[in-house]
This record gives sequence, C-alpha cells and structure tokens, in this order.
Amino acid sequence: MKLLPLLLLSVLPLIAANGWTLPQKTTAVVTGGTKGIGRAIIEELAGIHNCRVLTCSRNQDELDEFVAECQAKGMDVEGVVADIAAVDGRSGFIDDIEAFLDGKGLDILVNNVGTNIRKPSIEYSQEELEFVLNTNFCSMFGLTAGCHKFLKRSDGTSSSVVNVGSVAGVTCIKSGTPYAATKAAMNQVTGNWACEWGPDGIRVNCVAPW
Repeated sequence: MKLLPLLLLSVLPLIAANGWTLPQKTTAVVTGGTKGIGRAIIEELAGIHNCRVLTCSRNQDELDEFVAECQAKGMDVEGVVADIAAVDGRSGFIDDIEAFLDGKGLDILVNNVGTNIRKPSIEYSQEELEFVLNTNFCSMFGLTAGCHKFLKRSDGTSSSVVNVGSVAGVTCIKSGTPYAATKAAMNQVTGNWACEWGPDGIRVNCVAPW
C-alpha cells in the first residue's frame, strides 16, 4: 500500500486539503488487477476516487470473485478475461476497452501485469525467456500503443500512463536477468513515450516498487 501515494502522484491528481482527488467520471484501465499491487490500485481508484475501472485477468473465477466484491462495495469496476501477453489477447482487450469507454476518452492506463521466473540465466529455456518477455514487456508496449487513440487529447486536458516497473530495472539485484531486463526496457520506453506523446496530452511515468 505504500506504493499508492507515489503511483497516484503520476495519475492526474489534484492536491486538496483532504488529500488526493480526481475529476468526476475518471476512466481507468488497470491490467492484472485481481491481486497484489493491481488490486490495491483498483481499490484506491474506484473505492476512494470513484473512478470507472476496467481490469483483466487470465483466470475467470478469480476475476468474477474480485469484480463481485468490488461491486458489492459500490465500486464501478468491470472485468474481462484476457491474456494480454499474447497478440490476440491484447487485440481483444483493446476492443473491450473501446466498448467500456463507449466513445469517451481513457484517462488512466496502469500497466501492472508482470511475472518472474527466479533461476540462473543459464537454466532458462527459450520458452521461459519468451514467457517473461511477452508478459512483462510486450504486453505493456503493445497494449499502450494500441490505447494511444483513446489516450490522445487535443482539448488542453491530459491523460496518464503509469507503468509498474521494479527496482530490478534500475539497479542490479538477484531478481533474475530476464525480469530485470524487461523492467529496464520499461523505464527506457517510459521516458521516450513521455517525450514522443507529450504533445498529444499523454503523460507517461514509471514507478519502481521495492
């Protein structure tokens, strides 16, 4: 939970006397939101700031349980089953996002999906390497690029992309080299997108938990 103030610093916040606030009817997409950091982000955005939130998971039962819990608490949360590590899964999820937005723009995109296989580099199979790369990096890159059309602004407002990175992408620790490489790549993409997409009214930031 200590990550959340740092995260929300990147997500359209306005400082008010009683803390962070967001505009009414803010729309958000948070990938991998049924547990861990993603779940905490959704509970903050939907439960405290009254955002409309769409999330995804590969597990139908887990997704249904989480969405039901949120809706029982009055949160405006929807979920779809999608494996965004796969090209077809991302494409389908982008279609789901478009339907969720119903002609409106996307205000917040949080790229939270991630995984790791902790083992020595020489023990990695090609399949394991591709699994980590596709889940951590390709999902983030492909989904965000596909959502650019929803995030782009021309009316003086702004939208926000928050990538959930890791300290492993900033310094060298025993986290597993493919995982560290994907998080370092995420950092680099974040900075380049911030420059490239700034004129489109899109802010891009990366947080590094742990």
